[in-house]
This record gives sequence, structure tokens and C-alpha cells, in this order.
Amino acid sequence: MNLPSVTSSASGEIGPYASYDELLRALGPSHPVAFRTDDVLFFYDCPRISRGRVGCDPRPRLDIYVEDRMEGENPNRIHTTRCHQLVFTSLDALTATLHACVAPTVESYRRAVEIIEYELAGSEIDAADPRHSCTTRSLVFSELNSDDLPPPLEVDGIPNSWSE
Repeated sequence: MNLPSVTSSASGEIGPYASYDELLRALGPSHPVAFRTDDVLFFYDCPRISRGRVGCDPRPRLDIYVEDRMEGENPNRIHTTRCHQLVFTSLDALTATLHACVAPTVESYRRAVEIIEYELAGSEIDAADPRHSCTTRSLVFSELNSDDLPPPLEVDGIPNSWSE
């Protein structure tokens, strides 16, 4: 499947910046990190799956938490969060791919007109050398494997898997 290039977010790394606020200003309002949530579909400690939009782009998006990881030792430890953002032509197209009206499926990834992955990395508040950065890249459905996807989500006892 050949997906269009991401025009709303340049691929590559932006940063490091001394604060998260500086990073957000550098990324701008049309970057996937500037996601405006319309609805949180699944919450566990924080929003894990949300529906919304970015900047002036009218296309609905699904913002999906994939993983968190910590690297290094305090106080210079770096916390990285990896997310996927799936862009659809319409809200109906997005909703039609969800498992139990909440969780993304293989069809969600297949039918998305853009798949964007972004990683936010930031140091601890008391770090001697604070660093905040964002790495963004376009993904192609046909090149994804199960390690690239978020863990499958069971909703109301109904299992969801990444198998076809």
C-alpha cells in the first residue's frame, strides 16, 4: 500500500530543547503532537486512545499510545513515549475500523490515509541538563510488523488481536 507523504509533520528529530514548552513552540500547531482531543476512547492512567484533529486539517485522527520507556539513571533519566496517529478521510471511515467502538484494529492501520509515528523524549524535572525532543516518521502499513503496533486491547471481555 502506497501512502501519501506526511505534509503536516516533517520526518526527523526536532530538539533538544531545555523545556517541553520550548519544544511545543518549535513543533508548531500543525505537528501531530498538537493533537486536539475530541473524545477519549480508552483511558488507563492517561488517555491511551483518543479521537481528534490537528491544526487546520479537517481530517479526523486516532491518536494511539504505543509504549513508554525509561533510559538512564536519575537525575538524567530520559522518559520516551511512542505514539501512532492514524489519519482518516472521515469520521465514519475511522469509526468503521474500531473494535468494540474503542480499539484500533489491523483495518484501522490498513484504511488510514496516513500513519504517523512520533516519539516524545524528555528528561526528569530536576535534570542537570534538561533535554526535550520529538522524532516523527511516516509509516507504511505493508511494512509494519506486530512489534510496531500497540499491545492488543480487550474491551468488555471481547479480545482484540492484530491477526488478520
